[in-house]
Amino acid sequence: MIRKQRGFTLVELMVVIGILGLLVGILAVAVLPRLKEARRNSEVINLGKVTQELELGLNTGSNRGRLHAMGEKAGRAFWNEMFRHRILGSENLKNIVSLDSPEDSAAGSEVFEAGGEGLRQNHCSYTSPKANEMLTVSGLKGSQRAVLFTYDRRNWQNYGEKGVIVVFSDSPTPEFLDGAMAELSHGLTANDWASPAAMFGVKKPFHRTYEERR
Repeated sequence: MIRKQRGFTLVELMVVIGILGLLVGILAVAVLPRLKEARRNSEVINLGKVTQELELGLNTGSNRGRLHAMGEKAGRAFWNEMFRHRILGSENLKNIVSLDSPEDSAAGSEVFEAGGEGLRQNHCSYTSPKANEMLTVSGLKGSQRAVLFTYDRRNWQNYGEKGVIVVFSDSPTPEFLDGAMAELSHGLTANDWASPAAMFGVKKPFHRTYEERR
């Protein structure tokens, strides 16, 4: 006697697909926040590597002279000069790009080889002080405390309510600053926080921080 193999009915398939979708949804809710947190933590570590090497590199007299010669360059132009003059090593090119950036991606060392055009806008996610003010700003403390590096406007909302990574002038360790803390500690309003371009170079603690200046 030949037995016919019974396949799945459409209803059974739909139930299985529904269960799989539910499991995927539960997994996403559990895992995605952890992945986001891991990226944030990695970015803090990455920027810490940059600031550490930068601090060491700017301790030499020749590099201090180069800073002065760079004039008011800030933002991407500042970072471009740091790599062009090898104050920062090419291994840090990936560390000036936000891991959660919707637009930016790390440059390769070839952009600084003969004929290379240097950093493009999307090769850098961070602001900076003006080059010729870097050493002065990095020594500011107390009421004059200032942010040295933070996200540019393109990356300001990468982590939403978690805030933005900042490096303060009196602490070389990167940390997150959110809107609530900015209001409590620095008197910035929600409208200020929503418009970073209007804060850079104007409002404390971002009064010595700039985006692109050539």
